[in-house]
Amino acid sequence: MAAADTSRGYKGFGSFHAEMSVEDMVASVAKHGSMPVSVHSPQSVLDAIEPFMKASCKQPGTAEFKADNFYIDKNWTFVNHGAFGGAHRLGMQVAAAWREHCETQPLQFVDRQLFAAYTYALWQAAQHVGSSPSHMVFTPNCTTGMNAVLASTDFSTKGVYMLDIGYGSVKKMTQAYAARMRSSTQEGGTCAPAVHMQHVPLPLQEGWQRRLLQEVEETLHAEHTALAVFDHITSNTALVLPVQELVQLCHRKGVPVMIDGAHAWGSTPLDLDSLGADYYVSNGHKWLCCPKGVAFLHVPDPDLRAAVQAPIISHGWDHGFHSSFIWDGCRDYAALLAVPALLQWWGQQGAAAQQHCSSLKEQAVLLLSEAWGTGCMAPLSSYGPMVLLQCPGGVLGGVPVEPQAHAAACTAALDACDTWQDAPVGPYSSEHAKMLQDHLHFQCRVEVPVKCLNGWLYLRVSFAPYNCMEDYEVLRDAINTIVQEGGVQ
Repeated sequence: MAAADTSRGYKGFGSFHAEMSVEDMVASVAKHGSMPVSVHSPQSVLDAIEPFMKASCKQPGTAEFKADNFYIDKNWTFVNHGAFGGAHRLGMQVAAAWREHCETQPLQFVDRQLFAAYTYALWQAAQHVGSSPSHMVFTPNCTTGMNAVLASTDFSTKGVYMLDIGYGSVKKMTQAYAARMRSSTQEGGTCAPAVHMQHVPLPLQEGWQRRLLQEVEETLHAEHTALAVFDHITSNTALVLPVQELVQLCHRKGVPVMIDGAHAWGSTPLDLDSLGADYYVSNGHKWLCCPKGVAFLHVPDPDLRAAVQAPIISHGWDHGFHSSFIWDGCRDYAALLAVPALLQWWGQQGAAAQQHCSSLKEQAVLLLSEAWGTGCMAPLSSYGPMVLLQCPGGVLGGVPVEPQAHAAACTAALDACDTWQDAPVGPYSSEHAKMLQDHLHFQCRVEVPVKCLNGWLYLRVSFAPYNCMEDYEVLRDAINTIVQEGGVQ
C-alpha cells in the first residue's frame, strides 16, 4: 500500500505524522463502525496469533490447556488469580511481537503507526464492554483512571461517599484528594466530611443486596456528596455489588458515581453505556488475562469527559479526552495493542472457560465447606470469580479456638446478620492472617490470600480457566494438615 500523502501539515497534537488526529479517528470509528485509516499489522504479530487460533480447543482446567495458554508454574497450587491475574501466552507473545516491531524502526512506529493501532485496539475493547470508543480511553491501571477522575472533581464543599468494604488504595485516594482540595479552598466554617465511609456489617445473608441499597438510600445525601464510589466486585470480600441499582439510586439523588470495576472486565458481562455510571474503571490484567499495563476509563458524558485530564501532562494536553491520555511521554504500548488478539481468543474459548469456572466454583466450595465445617462469608450467589471461605478453628496454634466452638460462633454470626449488625468479633487479627498465608506459601506452596474480617479468618479463593479440582483438594489437605498438627505457631 502506498504511503498516504501527509504533506498538508500535522494532524492533531505535537509533530506526529499520523494520517488523522486521534480525536478524529476515534470519532469516525464511533460514527461509522470502521477504521478511517489503514492499521499496520506486522507479519510477526500475525504469526504470533495464528497458532492459538488454529489450535484445537482443549478443555479448560486440564494440564494441557494450562500449559498451552498460561505460564503458571505447575509446582504451585495457585488459587489467587484475583490478585494480579496471570497473563495469557497469546497476549504476552503478541505484545512481544509488537515490541520488537517497534524497535525495527522506532520512529516509523511511534510517528506513523501507533495512533491508528491504538485506536483499533480501543475500538475492539469498547465493543467488548458495551461502549462507544468515544467514551473511553486506555490507562495503565484502574488507579490512573481513578486519580484522573478525583483530580477533576470539586471537593471544596462536598465530599466522597463510599462503603468501608471498598479497596484500601481507593480509600487513600479519595481521602487525599478530598482533604487536599478542602484544605486549599476552605477557610474556616463547616462543610461535609471529606469522606463518608458507610459501614457494611459482616457476614451477610440472603437478600443483603436489598438491605445495602436501603442503607445507601438513607445515608447518601446530595448536599454533602460530590462523588459516590462503589466497587463492582469488592477485593477483600469478593462480593458482586448491585451496581445497576446503585447507579440509579445515586442519579435519583443527583450524585455523580464512579464504579471501581477492577475485577469485572473478563469475569462478568459488561454493557457500560447502558449501566450509565458517570465513571467506570476496569483492569485487563486480572480476568481478561492481558499482559500487565492494560486498563480503561469510561466516561459517557461529553461534559465530564471534557473536564477529565490525564494525570501526566504532555503533548496531548488540551487537545481532547483521547489525546490527553494516549501520549504521556514515550512508553511501551505493546500490551494495549495485544488486546484485539486476546478478545479474539476469548470469543472462541470464552463460553467454555466461563462454564468451567462456574462449575468449578460450585464443586470446590462444596468440597471445602464440607471438609472444614464452615461456609462462605455470604451466599454463593453473591460471588463472581472469587469466593470468601471461612477457615476452620485450629489453624493458629496460639489462638485457643476449638472447631466446635468456632462452628457455634459462625452460626451466631449468621444469626446476627438478620439485624444488619456485625457478628460477634472473633479472636484473630491481621497478623494471624499473615502467619497463615506465609505458612501456606512457604511450607505448602499454596498461593491463596488470607483475610481477617471482624476477627475471623477467611480464604479468598479464585477460580480461573487454568484451575482444576486438584488445586482445591490440595488447599483442603493443606488446611486440614495445619489443624491436625496443632496450627501455625
